[in-house]
Amino acid sequence: MNIRIPVILASLAFALPQLVMAQAKKGEIQHDAEHYVLLDQHEEQWQQEDKTIDSRLAELKKQNGGKPPNIIYILIDDVGFGEFGN
Repeated sequence: MNIRIPVILASLAFALPQLVMAQAKKGEIQHDAEHYVLLDQHEEQWQQEDKTIDSRLAELKKQNGGKPPNIIYILIDDVGFGEFGN
């Protein structure tokens, strides 16, 4: 096996996340087609929900002396029904 191939792959593995983050900072994220289909179907609803959420967050921040609330978001994937026990 050519020694350069693993080095190139390691370089890509290191550089790709940095490239994605750089694009995200510029606002140049390219979404997949499913994203645009869902956006087309739900954009008005999502915009209204965003306004409601922004308003509620502003209320919470005001009630908390100008500090934003602590929000924890947990996303779990690939878990089947009944896999978690007590």
